[in-house]
Amino acid sequence: MIRHSETLPAVFVISSASSAASAKVPERRLISALRVLFLWLLIAIPQLACFAQLPTKVVTQAMYADQLDQLRTDFGRNKSLPAEFELAALIALSKFPELKDLKIDIVYANIKTTLEARPVVGSVFKRKAKRQYRVFINGNELRIKKAALKYAPFNAQVGILAHEFAHIRLYNKKNMFSLMGIGFSYFVSRKFREKFEKENDRETISRGFGWQVHNFTSYLLNEAGISEKYRKYKERVYYTPDELQEIIESELVD
Repeated sequence: MIRHSETLPAVFVISSASSAASAKVPERRLISALRVLFLWLLIAIPQLACFAQLPTKVVTQAMYADQLDQLRTDFGRNKSLPAEFELAALIALSKFPELKDLKIDIVYANIKTTLEARPVVGSVFKRKAKRQYRVFINGNELRIKKAALKYAPFNAQVGILAHEFAHIRLYNKKNMFSLMGIGFSYFVSRKFREKFEKENDRETISRGFGWQVHNFTSYLLNEAGISEKYRKYKERVYYTPDELQEIIESELVD
């Protein structure tokens, strides 16, 4: 008979230690899994935030005026922004974190539409992080009159600038040959142009600027006094206000 003072068999001691070690394995795995989940949330939550709709249908300068310095610090690096559109541009850029370090200049030019985004030609040969882009603003007010950006409501300015930044986001994902293909197809194919612009509208909506794009489109078609020819072009190539509203509301439901 084994007395309490006697030493237990070695096999029993080893077996007990092994069982204790085995019991700790699930606990370690759980701790590791929680750590991975925590790190994922730290990375994912800021990224997911850029896809949420802005908290209001109408964004005003007053709502963001006290955030201007912080927006400059966070999103103004390597950006040349006209003072009159700086705040609107920074609000738009705040939902495109992938453009944070890219060189982007907003400049005036004689173009056919209100705004237009393009890569700087020489920079397409560089690696993507070193590319440069320009957003052109039509400065010919005598010709386009109230379709000029400065006459659009601030909310609409944010929307159309976000639309152009969405173009830059796409351009910077493409290699040089793909960019050349986009440029050629956009010029020669009306179907490509329609698909390209409507997909870009959807991307802009997904970044949270649905009502701002809606505001710009509604302003341009109904208040800017554009020609009938230009109106038909806009209604064909881009989503109409009614179509935009349907898309925005369906996304909010989803």
